[in-house]
Amino acid sequence: MKRLTFHFLALWALALLAAPVAAQPAQGTSSQAGASASGTAGTNGAAVTNHEDEAARLLFNTAREAFAAGNYEVALQRFQQAYDLSHRPQLLYNIGTTLDRLRRDRDAVAAFERFLAESDPTSPNRTEVEARVRVLRQAIDEEDRQRAEAEAQARAHQEELARAQAEAETQAAAAREAQQQAAADRASGISPVLFYSLAGAAVALGGVGIGLGIRTKNLNDDYEALAASGAPVDQVQSAYDDAKSSQTLTNAMLFSAAGLAVGAGVTAIFTRWHRAPDASASRPTTTAGFSPQRGGFVLGLDHRF
Repeated sequence: MKRLTFHFLALWALALLAAPVAAQPAQGTSSQAGASASGTAGTNGAAVTNHEDEAARLLFNTAREAFAAGNYEVALQRFQQAYDLSHRPQLLYNIGTTLDRLRRDRDAVAAFERFLAESDPTSPNRTEVEARVRVLRQAIDEEDRQRAEAEAQARAHQEELARAQAEAETQAAAAREAQQQAAADRASGISPVLFYSLAGAAVALGGVGIGLGIRTKNLNDDYEALAASGAPVDQVQSAYDDAKSSQTLTNAMLFSAAGLAVGAGVTAIFTRWHRAPDASASRPTTTAGFSPQRGGFVLGLDHRF
């Protein structure tokens, strides 16, 4: 992107070297006109003005050297100090250009607009500055758009995570409630319906988790392919966010399935699998077996006929 150049630097230096002084009344003019032109500043006021112009000129030279050396922070500070002393509109052009080099687009636009407001309408830099302001405003609008889009994606991602976490917590709470109910009904036994419900839910969630896991792997492969191919950053970031969200849902499903499986295993211990001996002597029976093992447990069914 083309940057503004310092067309005013040489002109500004020459202008400061020729510091203005109080005008003297011409021969033949009235004393009242001379007094009106001179005001009440007097010799001391002119001396103060010359002193400020000299200080501004020194600051300007320092700023110009810092700008040429690429030390834009120092150049900006010195240009601003020179403007505070002299209030010359040309310095606003220098300030805006330095801010532009620092990529402080909003501040640069503000400085350039002050230059356009305070400078002579016939200034040769006006067309260049107006064009640069348009470019900077477009860059600012695009930056705002991208920031808003990123914030919206972040909010959607957080909401999706919150929904998944709430669902996992709900299912885990259901599993804990089932375990508590199984303990309460241990004396009289529990209907096998609860076990089959928990086991079925665990199998269903496990299947969904496996499907999401396959989808997550595909999304991760797409993300790695985009990253390796040098795709645009926003496209790579979007692929990463999709893979991350899918992974979160997969973990939630698998953890929920594991919780339900544990609940089903505990429930099987207290389930009433057959009736009293006198009523079921001639009927086949199915008994659950649960055996804790190192690193897990073994769950089985014993069918007798």
